[in-house]
Amino acid sequence: MSLKIKPSVEACSLAPVAAGTALVLVTYVTPMATLTATVAGLRAGVAAGPWLLNSMSIGLAAGLLAAGVVGDNVGRRRVYVTGLVAMALGAVACGVAWSAVGFVAGRVLGSGRCGRTGLRSGDSRS
Repeated sequence: MSLKIKPSVEACSLAPVAAGTALVLVTYVTPMATLTATVAGLRAGVAAGPWLLNSMSIGLAAGLLAAGVVGDNVGRRRVYVTGLVAMALGAVACGVAWSAVGFVAGRVLGSGRCGRTGLRSGDSRS
């Protein structure tokens, strides 16, 4: 007797959501460990340090406010994928930034979409 268990929609959507959440957390926490080197690499002053750390919080707060409404209107999967792509583009912008202003702009831009990585399990809209 064999048991044929088909994965449910919830099980299939768990892996990408977990990976997206882990990616957001790594992106959020990394500058805390590399702040001194980042400030030195950008040739920024001491006052730029708090901006480099807190810029993601600003974008994340703004993204969370809009994520629910946008997800309800256009579909949570689209919002999720768009959020991950925008976060990757923000990370690239931070990677090529030559000044603290460019780095902060990349963090705000990328993190504004991090708030949109909330995919409700079983949502069939795309």
